[in-house]
Amino acid sequence: MPGYLFITAADVDDKKVNLILLSLRDWYDSDEDDWDGFYLVKSRVDLHVEMPMDAEYIPMPTSPPVPPMIYDGWTGASIAEVERFVTDQALNHRVHGINNTMYLLVDEQGMMDRTCVLGEQTHDWTDDGAIDYNKVRLPWVDAYMIFATLEFANESFAECCNMDVERDSEGWWKYESSMDGPDPDDEKEKLKEATIEQFRRDGRL
Repeated sequence: MPGYLFITAADVDDKKVNLILLSLRDWYDSDEDDWDGFYLVKSRVDLHVEMPMDAEYIPMPTSPPVPPMIYDGWTGASIAEVERFVTDQALNHRVHGINNTMYLLVDEQGMMDRTCVLGEQTHDWTDDGAIDYNKVRLPWVDAYMIFATLEFANESFAECCNMDVERDSEGWWKYESSMDGPDPDDEKEKLKEATIEQFRRDGRL
C-alpha cells in the first residue's frame, strides 16, 4: 500500500517534485500500473479531506507529472511534527489503505544531496508521551526498496542499516547501502533514463 511522502524544504516547485517522484519510483520490480508507491501529503489537514480515493476507498499514490505550483504545505515542519501527524492518522483511523506506520521526508538537506528521511514506528513510547520512531537518511533511489522491505517485514530496521553503528538516543540509524549500482544495459534502466530525458525535454524537470 502507498506510503506517506512529506516535503519540508522551501521553494519546492512541480519540477522538483517530479524529480523526487521519478527517483522514488520502483523502476525495476514493478510495472507501470503500480511503480509509484508514495502519496505526497500537500497540506496539514486531515488526509481524508485532501486525498483522492478510488472506488474502493484506497489512497492513490502521487504520480509525476504533478500540477505546476509551489508545494509548501509542510515547508519548515520538523520531523517531530511529521511524526505526530502520521501517529494521529494511525491512532484515529483517519484514512485506510495507506501505510500508517512509516513515512518519507525530504528536507533542505535532502534537496541538496538527493536523500530522504525514512521513519518507522517502533511501537514504544518516548519520555514525552509520543510514539517512538526509528529514523535513517538514505538516497532517494534506495528509498522504495527499503520501504518495501520494512513493509513486508523481510528485514528489521536495524538490518536495513549499518548494524555496526547503534541507534542513537533520538532514534537515528546510519545507512549503509548493499544495493548494486544500475546496469546501463538493463531495459528497465533504459526506460528510466528515457523517461527522465522526456521530462526534461517537456520542461517538467
